[in-house]
Amino acid sequence: MKTLIKKISDIGVLENTDFSLATKLRIYNLATVIISLISVFYGVIGIMHQYYLAVAVTIYSILFNITALVLVQKGLHKISFHFSMWYAFSFLSAFTYLFGGVNNSYYYFLFVPVACNILFDNLKTTVIYASLCSVLLILNVHFINNYEAYYPKEQWMLSFSYPNLVFVILLIFLGVRLFKQNNLKYQHDIEEQKKMVEEKNHEITDSINYAKRIQEAILPPTAFIEEHLPQSFILYKPKDIVAGDFYWMEVIEQNNSKLILIAAADCTGHGVPGALVSVVCSNALNRAVNEFSLHTPGEILTKTRELVLETFAKSESDVKDGMDISLVAIHYNNGELTKVIWSGANNPLWYTSTLDASSASATNVELKEVKAHKQAIGKTEHPSPFPNHEVELKNGEAVYLITDGFADQFGGEKGKKFKYKALSELLIRTQQLSMSEQKNELEKVLDAWKGSLEQVDDVTIIGIRF
Repeated sequence: MKTLIKKISDIGVLENTDFSLATKLRIYNLATVIISLISVFYGVIGIMHQYYLAVAVTIYSILFNITALVLVQKGLHKISFHFSMWYAFSFLSAFTYLFGGVNNSYYYFLFVPVACNILFDNLKTTVIYASLCSVLLILNVHFINNYEAYYPKEQWMLSFSYPNLVFVILLIFLGVRLFKQNNLKYQHDIEEQKKMVEEKNHEITDSINYAKRIQEAILPPTAFIEEHLPQSFILYKPKDIVAGDFYWMEVIEQNNSKLILIAAADCTGHGVPGALVSVVCSNALNRAVNEFSLHTPGEILTKTRELVLETFAKSESDVKDGMDISLVAIHYNNGELTKVIWSGANNPLWYTSTLDASSASATNVELKEVKAHKQAIGKTEHPSPFPNHEVELKNGEAVYLITDGFADQFGGEKGKKFKYKALSELLIRTQQLSMSEQKNELEKVLDAWKGSLEQVDDVTIIGIRF
């Protein structure tokens, strides 16, 4: 029996049928079958009492309901719903004409607006049918009160109320039960989908965490940086697990001279896309120095752009990704600093300069800037070579290589950007601190500024004191 009920209720319900529509169809299908069974019951009674016009009405009812189910099976459920409304109006009115008020059939007009609300999502359609239903109900009551029924009233006709009552109770019971079953199935499906999403999310997170390990492999180790630049710090805070920002370092030693190349880079995007671009750009920097033996920042960046474009040119799509970068070359001879040469693509160089002793400044230091070349490492119109800038520095002075993540972070009381001016003022205020203390202060200020807001971009700042 359960299998039969399920087969009947699932007529016209497909795997991809919307949950709400599927529930409507199942209740509609069961109601249609139950009405057909009631019609058969009335048809038998009609034959027994030789009420052949009533028998004709019940046959009409059965055929109408079969047609409604066929329409649903063919996916024409909207037509079937409208079809059933007109059937209900005509069927109930016919029974009123045949038997008057003895079977109380006109009361079923009260259920029609409820059925409209269930079947039709369109408010206008529901209102039209409800209004028509009200008019027909009034006309049916008027007929009962003013005209004689086709069949004369007999005592046994009073029993019509009992099968009608059974029909209503059965329909309500099956409808509620079916709704509860559908709801439980819906909840079960949601739980299954939730598990699938959680499993996929876990797999993706594991993959990204592994990608982080790979990306960390292209970053110079902290011990390597501290060995060659003991008075330095790297503030590196990816927005996501992996980052579009990266830092890069290469040391070239020959006889008594040493060249340290170090850069802070910001690739297009962040997260996984940015990390993929960072691998391409880091590899291009390595090739420019080790394969093409370039040692000045401007030449390195010009060759790096060429290599990045060469890599992306292999793609069938028009890849416009690349990076902004700040690259400095620090030259030592016999352990003494001889010169600092810098070049940048869209990212500037900041460096401190000691003021005269007569200055009233509390720190006796000002922050200067070398403007970046306004071209990225990537596809650009009218590309030109990246220029070199030599920076004169004394003992105790520092350089800062930065990306835009810190300055662009939203926060504070008004939720605004931190901005470059505030960052430069912060660096000036913290000049008396050691480089590790300065890094901690920068991190503390950034976290306080950000508060509960999301980090908007990767953050990278490299500080080097001489």
